[in-house]
Amino acid sequence: TNSDGAPLSPTTGEQIEIGLRYQLPDGDTMLSAAVYELVQEDVVNYVGSDVVQTGRVRSRGFEAEARTRIGALALIASYAYTDARITESAVAGETGQRRSGIPLHAFGLWGDYGLDGFGLRGVRVGGGARYVGAANLVNEDTGADVPSHTLYDAMVSFDLAELSPSLAGAELRFNA
Repeated sequence: TNSDGAPLSPTTGEQIEIGLRYQLPDGDTMLSAAVYELVQEDVVNYVGSDVVQTGRVRSRGFEAEARTRIGALALIASYAYTDARITESAVAGETGQRRSGIPLHAFGLWGDYGLDGFGLRGVRVGGGARYVGAANLVNEDTGADVPSHTLYDAMVSFDLAELSPSLAGAELRFNA
């Protein structure tokens, strides 16, 4: 709601995207890439203690991903570039700035391995890392940023179909 208690309109968006996806003849490797532009209208702006919907944000970007399987090992690598800019705002000086909280660069790498060959049927272990580039909190003039950071993930899963065929498609997974 705005400062008068009236409900706000939904933020709307229009996206144009073109991409390619290619599966190598081996069937185990998939490559994909896309470029896009997304324009959001009626984005909420905070002007002092008032809430107004005069904002417009344009995001342009590129995404790429590679997936492959080599025996019991599955690997995924991804990259995203997102330039999200405020193109209209009721806040002075905000037009042209990067949108808060959206990093320019993000990269991820993940791998998991099935342990069937070690007598642990249905068990998979995995791990990965995600790099997230710096993102501004308010606008570029404040110098207030969320610094770039890397997150690490680990996983152990068990395919419940190993206990009973009626559980096909279900798994127990622990992530950290």
